[in-house]
Amino acid sequence: PNLEDLFGGADPNQPIDFGSIFDRLFNGMGGAPGGAAGPFGGFRSAAPMRGRDLEGELSIEFAQAIRGAEVSINVNGRDMTVRIPPGARDGARIRVAGKGLPSTGNGQPGDLLLNIRVRPHERFWLEESGELHARVPITLGEAFKGAKVRVPTPEGDVVVTVPARAKSGARLRVRGKGVPASKTRPAGDLIVHLELVLPESTAEAL
Repeated sequence: PNLEDLFGGADPNQPIDFGSIFDRLFNGMGGAPGGAAGPFGGFRSAAPMRGRDLEGELSIEFAQAIRGAEVSINVNGRDMTVRIPPGARDGARIRVAGKGLPSTGNGQPGDLLLNIRVRPHERFWLEESGELHARVPITLGEAFKGAKVRVPTPEGDVVVTVPARAKSGARLRVRGKGVPASKTRPAGDLIVHLELVLPESTAEAL
């Protein structure tokens, strides 16, 4: 129907029945307002719903957090491998796209969100600045005379020179031997904290 058909024959002295007019208008176009059919005919299809995200906790060793690692996990009966980036901190969150719950329709699946828990290490820790710190024991003789000591790092052992008359608690910086480099970050430094270990006897002192 056109507007003339709807309004042209109306008595100007009578009130217009808009309800009847709209019924005729939308019925003529193939649907009612608010229904499944649009005002221009055909049916509107709802956008596909995305699947829900899954959230869980993943506990890893300190060495895995520092070096980075690939960890195998099982989620709802599905085996998958999760990549841990180098320098992952306790409390960090990793998103694995498309590994959440499937959609109930034709939408994309949700994501898997993993909260990282890093098990503490006896001698190593990671500061907020990104520097890797390590406590390294030295003997009284090494502290007095100076020495070269071997220190483990994420990429293998390095030899660190302890200066003569070094004090317990002194710090030595080893450039580029902390958290390994990534695509967006250069390698970090390792901060060595010297810890003087007292001998059990005088003969062991020097």
